Amino acid sequence: MDERDRRHKREFEPPPWEQEAFERFEMDRREREEEIRLEAALAALKTAPAEPDQAAESRSDDAVPELAITDEEAVVGEEPEREAGALRAAELEAMLLGLRHEEPPVAKNYTTIANVVSALLVTSGLGFVIWAATLFARVGTKQGPTPTLASLLLMVWGFLLMGGAALLFRKYNL
Repeated sequence: MDERDRRHKREFEPPPWEQEAFERFEMDRREREEEIRLEAALAALKTAPAEPDQAAESRSDDAVPELAITDEEAVVGEEPEREAGALRAAELEAMLLGLRHEEPPVAKNYTTIANVVSALLVTSGLGFVIWAATLFARVGTKQGPTPTLASLLLMVWGFLLMGGAALLFRKYNL
């Protein structure tokens, strides 16, 4: 890396696939800053004493009056600006309560069906494990690896069925 590269800080460029999002963010930021400036100018006009002589002179001198208000002066006396889309906790709770009333009630029919299915899965899983254990006990040394692998595969299948039953029971009951 050359020393010139270290000295000159490059400007940030967003990746091409996020360019549109960065442009929207920049536009929103500019709009918020403009709204803050306008509100500060309105607040300054409302708080300034309105004398007819000064108002007439300022209108005649400048077609468009310019206000020199810094961001620090604009924030004094006003509540802090929230980000666009930010909600207070009370507003959020009210919205969530409204949504809760709009949702349909949860039917308990699924729990009984899930319990029945999980019971069937547990019994079939236990059946496969017991069957695999008896097959494994019958395998002799002269039969080769195939019966041993088959019995172990049946045992794994039984444990998978029991695990699925446990997950199903847990999802709908706990």
